[in-house]
Amino acid sequence: MSTASLIPTIKTLEKYFDILNEKFFESALSKPIITLHEGAKAKAFGWVTVKPVWQDNKTKTEYIELNISCDYLNRDIINILGTLHHEMIHIYNLQNNIQDCSRSNNYHNRNFKTACEQHGL
Repeated sequence: MSTASLIPTIKTLEKYFDILNEKFFESALSKPIITLHEGAKAKAFGWVTVKPVWQDNKTKTEYIELNISCDYLNRDIINILGTLHHEMIHIYNLQNNIQDCSRSNNYHNRNFKTACEQHGL
């Protein structure tokens, strides 16, 4: 009897993170921990944390989290990869100290739009 696992889905997202990072960001983005989580943010296809929330105990390297909502994994792969790319724009802006959302993080601003245009989204 086989057991269900999200590991193949996460590995696929990690692979596409690397592909998109190379193509649209010249591999400049720090790799996040990619997670699949449900319902933490109503109606959100994905999100990133604004500060590191994961740490490698051996190296003490810290990582932000990029989450793809498992509530929406039934969408077409192109839409899921669009969400991944969208969240990567947020990572780019975080790394470059560019505020791309309102203070409450409810709305994207012009900085986000500009970064999207510069990075193929």
